[in-house]
Amino acid sequence: MQKNKKFRKWLKKKLKNNTVRIIIYCLLMLFGTEMICFVSGSELAIDVGKREDSRIKDVVEACGNRFETRISEYMDIINIVAKSIPDTKNLENGKNQEVIKELGQVAYIQDAYLVDMNYQGIGYQGDKKDFSDNEVIERIYQSGKEFQELKIQKNKDNVVYMGTPIRDGNNKVVGAVFISVKTSLFSNEVAYGLAIGEGHCFLTDKDGNVLDYYAGKADTLDGIENIMEYLEPAKFSYGNDYLAFKNDIQTKRTDSTTCSLNDKELYVCYAPVKGLDSYVVVLYDKSYAYYNYENIYKNLYQIMKLIALGFLVFCIVIVINDMVVNLNVKNRSKELEEKAELDGLTTLYNKMATEKYIRNYLETEGKDQNNLFFIIDVDHFKEINDTKGHTHGDEVLSMIGREIGSEFRATDIIGRVGGDEFVVFLKNIPDREVAQREAQRLIDFFHSLHPGEYVKSHVTASIGGAMYPEDGDEYESLYRAADSAVYKAKQRGRDQFAFYAEDENAISVQKH
Repeated sequence: MQKNKKFRKWLKKKLKNNTVRIIIYCLLMLFGTEMICFVSGSELAIDVGKREDSRIKDVVEACGNRFETRISEYMDIINIVAKSIPDTKNLENGKNQEVIKELGQVAYIQDAYLVDMNYQGIGYQGDKKDFSDNEVIERIYQSGKEFQELKIQKNKDNVVYMGTPIRDGNNKVVGAVFISVKTSLFSNEVAYGLAIGEGHCFLTDKDGNVLDYYAGKADTLDGIENIMEYLEPAKFSYGNDYLAFKNDIQTKRTDSTTCSLNDKELYVCYAPVKGLDSYVVVLYDKSYAYYNYENIYKNLYQIMKLIALGFLVFCIVIVINDMVVNLNVKNRSKELEEKAELDGLTTLYNKMATEKYIRNYLETEGKDQNNLFFIIDVDHFKEINDTKGHTHGDEVLSMIGREIGSEFRATDIIGRVGGDEFVVFLKNIPDREVAQREAQRLIDFFHSLHPGEYVKSHVTASIGGAMYPEDGDEYESLYRAADSAVYKAKQRGRDQFAFYAEDENAISVQKH
């Protein structure tokens, strides 16, 4: 007891010394500040890591949605073809052959057939094929509904089989339209519309078999045939083992995890393609995926080592660092958002951005106006690619993208929504007479366009137009109307335009 009194007396005496008191207060203050900064810095780093993880998940889901949308567009095409078959009694009729031949020219379609009820099909090149063991045709005839499935083909491009029934005037199924679409459509869509940086983007079936693959700037991994087999030896983090990852894939769950494989730390993100029994799996080097997370954490750690300089200096550094971090995250998010809206080849809006801006306009200031919706389909683009090469084909699309913007107002919406398909949305068009002039201007634009630095070519287009709100009062109905008009223009011989609501016997343009 006596010793405690002596210690308190000694401490009280020492605290009367200002220097000692200030030193003790500073040590207590610095210790408390160190703890506060450590906790708040860790939370900030974790928050940035979560945001980065969420951004990557959004990109992966967008890859799947983009592919699903394009497959849906091909299904729409064959449904239109099925309804336009001239002779449902004899599928080998010459007019029917013209229809299926035109279908076979569509980009990424590998095969196109008309199949009768005896499972005998005739292709767009005139070849014949027995479909007795084809599950898609069997399911169509059993259900009377459209059907699609993924197909892995050895030594060939993997495809999506798609089919829809052909019905006669009594609504009886008399055959089917059948196509196979190359899954390489997936990697091309990813390349055109979504930046995955240093990542590897795989399209797989539910068993992990790789259907298609796209690499960003990373070293290629195109020798992988099954993503599950590739990741099976990996050591997964956070308690997630290989079986949990496999179960996520087979139950169509969107998630992300990290693992160690071949002395590499990998970040793995996966999401289902909802309309198909398939998956998008993206692999990143962990250091790239968590670039912001790791760098911010290291910066904060260095700052905390310098906290001895004083409480005020430390607080200022924390505030500045926090502002810089938020600004960097905001600027990067804005940059990624702007990049995600542009088509990489033409610098026009991509499909998702085009649809978004047209929808927004029709729901706000444009809902009480007359507006004009064009779909432009470049004629014989597959032939350009096949005969002059994909480089020239890309040059054609790029020049169209550069030049077509100057033909219209800055406020109009212009985008590339498919391989050789463009959309032009003109705001506040007073009447159909003006719409007719705008359509003619588009035809004249293609007549004057001669792309190609080394290989010259003449480019024409089939153009379909629809007026808002007469032909459609929202995006989907406008798109369908304009798409139907494109088909009408193609039937007339291409290099011209047609309007959805015009008289069937009217000719919209004189060819030059």
